[in-house]
Amino acid sequence: MFKYIIWDFDGTLYNTYPGLARSYLAVLKDKYGLDFEYKKVFNWCKESLSTCAKNLAKELNIDKDELRSNFTKYYKEKGAPVEEPPFHGAREICKKIIDNGRANLILTHRDYDTLIRLLEKYNMRGYFIELVTSTDNFPRKPDPSSLNYLLEKYKVSKDEALLVGDRDLDIQAARNAGIKSCYFDPNGNKHPNSDYQIKSLFELEKIIF
Repeated sequence: MFKYIIWDFDGTLYNTYPGLARSYLAVLKDKYGLDFEYKKVFNWCKESLSTCAKNLAKELNIDKDELRSNFTKYYKEKGAPVEEPPFHGAREICKKIIDNGRANLILTHRDYDTLIRLLEKYNMRGYFIELVTSTDNFPRKPDPSSLNYLLEKYKVSKDEALLVGDRDLDIQAARNAGIKSCYFDPNGNKHPNSDYQIKSLFELEKIIF
């Protein structure tokens, strides 16, 4: 029985990729006077923000580090130019997990300040007993160090933990830590190495309870 649900944030709990992509496009327009195709930026943001900066810099012949710095400053100070809400079902499933005496934790590459901003904006902060972010300086997933930290801190046996994520690195991190994984894709795409597959967060009910 899963007692500890470890959530990825971007693209799993919250629908943030459109906001991240629009933020990059806003920076390109404001700082460089440039336009670019939204869909490409969106897909690159799904890989990682660093990948997006690297690919945009190459395509547009601008400095990668400067672009990433400008993006980070824009996003921290202004937030995304579009809403970045929780996915449908996120609030309900997190509440049910707590109501049934279990625990939610977040493990994300996002920084602490912007994570808290979005959790508090949508009144979700109280559902999580632990937030592990890039601010904690763990090696990035799929390295299992951050997962192992959570398992050790809360004395979680590996069969009690489930990681929910939307990217290959989430699934690989779970495998590297020896825990089960659930791959979330609203479009219904599958991951060959995940233990569970869902296209709606409500589907977690039959997995967890």
